[in-house]
Amino acid sequence: RTGAACVSKCTQKLVSAHLHKPQITSIAEGEEFVDANAAMEQTIAGDYFKEGEIPEVLQACFDKKPLAASAWGAALWYMKHLLLDSKLVPGARFDDYGNLQHSAYMQLDGQALGECQGQKCRNLPSARMG
Repeated sequence: RTGAACVSKCTQKLVSAHLHKPQITSIAEGEEFVDANAAMEQTIAGDYFKEGEIPEVLQACFDKKPLAASAWGAALWYMKHLLLDSKLVPGARFDDYGNLQHSAYMQLDGQALGECQGQKCRNLPSARMG
């Protein structure tokens, strides 16, 4: 089973009730959505960081948060698919989600991207990926 079929009806209702226009995209497990070890290997192989030094928050995900690391792997795959990985990843600032509420940087989450798309990115300050 792939895509929305893998998500229980209860989860689908929860997502629909609490998120504004959620986009559900099917991704292939093992290629597009990899495990934590594969995500770390792809990050290292991409040579995105100076001297191969992975940011502390990202390394903590690889070490202690396998689901977060797997989600990073999916995001990395998507950036590669768009040919943006080499431009976005090296300049990105990685923060723990709990720390973002006090961040001086714009947060690029689903809602922010939806607003950006709706306003065609007018009047938005330039920002780093947070």
